[in-house]
Amino acid sequence: MLKNCAVFALSFCGVAAAAGSSGTAGRAGEAGFRELYKELVETNTALSNGSCTLAAERMAARLKAAGIEDARVFVAPDHPKEGGLVAVYPGKDPAAKAILLLAHIDVVEAKREDWTRDPFVLVEENGNFYARGAVDDKAEAAIWVDTLVRYAHEKFKPRRAIKLALTCGEETAGAFNGAEWLTKNHRDWIDAEFAINEGAWGETDAQGQRLVMNVQVGEKAAQNYRLARNLLEQHPDLIGLYNIGGASDGIGRALKEAGCAHKVVFVGHGLTPDTRALLIDGTMDAVITQYPHTTVMNVVHVFVNLRDRRDVLAGVEPVRISIVLRDNLP
Repeated sequence: MLKNCAVFALSFCGVAAAAGSSGTAGRAGEAGFRELYKELVETNTALSNGSCTLAAERMAARLKAAGIEDARVFVAPDHPKEGGLVAVYPGKDPAAKAILLLAHIDVVEAKREDWTRDPFVLVEENGNFYARGAVDDKAEAAIWVDTLVRYAHEKFKPRRAIKLALTCGEETAGAFNGAEWLTKNHRDWIDAEFAINEGAWGETDAQGQRLVMNVQVGEKAAQNYRLARNLLEQHPDLIGLYNIGGASDGIGRALKEAGCAHKVVFVGHGLTPDTRALLIDGTMDAVITQYPHTTVMNVVHVFVNLRDRRDVLAGVEPVRISIVLRDNLP
C-alpha cells in the first residue's frame, strides 16, 4: 500500500530556470525536454473539449521510443477522453518497493476570449512560460516523463523501481477521477513505498537563488471529511466546528451528508473557491483570511535577514486579518 505521500514542490520560476532562455546555449537534454513539455501543454485536456487520453498516448509514445516498454494507456469504461498513463522503470532491487511519481494532466477550463493569448499555445516571454497548465500540473508531468526518458538513455538503474502515473480528473469536482479509479481497480499498477506529487511551492530571490522550498506531506480534504463524519456521528448535538487549517471542503461535505449544514456553526480559514462556495450556500458561517502571500513573504524576509545578518524583522509587515461572511464577500 502507499505508506506516505510526499508532495513535490515546484515553482513557476523553477520551471523557467529548468528550461532556460531560448537565447542561450541549452544544457544536455534541454531541447528534448522543451519539445516534450510543449507537446504536453499544447494538448488540450480540458474536460469540455479536450482529451487526457490523447495526452497520455503522446507521453506513452515518448517512453516507448526511449525503450521503456512497460508503459500503458488506461481508459475507463464510459470515459473515452479521460484516460491516463501508467509506466514502470525497473530497479535493481526486486525486494525494494517502488517510488510512485504522480501528476495530473487535466487542466481547468480555458476560454479563448478570456485570454490575451491562445491558452493552448505555449509562449515564452521574459523567462516565463504562459499557457493553460504550464505549471499546474503539466510542468510536473513533463518533468516526470522526461526524467524516465533520460534515465533510459543513460541506462541508469535505480535501486527501487520507479512507477509513473499521469491521471485525469483532478481539476473538476464530480468528474471521473483517474487516480481514484486506479486505487480501486488496479492498485498493483501504482502500489509503492511512497509517492511524490504536486502541491507545495517555493520562492526565489531576484538573482534566482532558492530561498524557500515547501514540502507538504499530506492532503487534508479526505482526512477532514472522515474526521468530521466521525465527530458528527459521535456527537449528534454538536453546535460548532472551527477548522484551524485548510481543506474546509472536506468538512463541508461531511456536514451536508450528515444533514447538519445550516445547523452547525462552521468557521474556517482562507477565502478560496471552496470556502467561497460554502459561504454562499450557507454551509460555512465565517472565514478568517490572513493574506497568505504577506505571510509567505514575511517568512522569506526573515530567512534573507538571517542570511545577511540584518535585523531579523527588517521588511516584515504586520499580518492583516479579515473576517469574511456571506454578506461581505468581496
